[in-house]
Amino acid sequence: CDRAALAFETRAEALPAAPGLAALAPRRVHALLGQGAARLEGGLKGGPADLFGAAAKTVGSMALLRLDAGPRGPAGLLALSSRDPEHFQAGQGTELLVFLARMVSAQLPALIDPPEAL
Repeated sequence: CDRAALAFETRAEALPAAPGLAALAPRRVHALLGQGAARLEGGLKGGPADLFGAAAKTVGSMALLRLDAGPRGPAGLLALSSRDPEHFQAGQGTELLVFLARMVSAQLPALIDPPEAL
């Protein structure tokens, strides 16, 4: 994996400026994943610019993983890319990648709605 990005359906100004953090248009997660939890794709000659920014042209394969930010959070995804067009391929098992997305998702509610300081 060469690049990773967290992307959420929200206005760009709602997100802190940080490398690897992207704002997506409404319904973009559904457009990329449908009802699925993961999508792996290889043999690419570039990836979505809204996920990978200037590095989009170097994407040879990618894994897109749905994130669950809780009932108050926006729709989101974890996007992983590789220059190697065979690194991620449709038909590969996704169990470990989906597990990773669940672990990331578990931390999101605290980031979106942090608890009051004691």
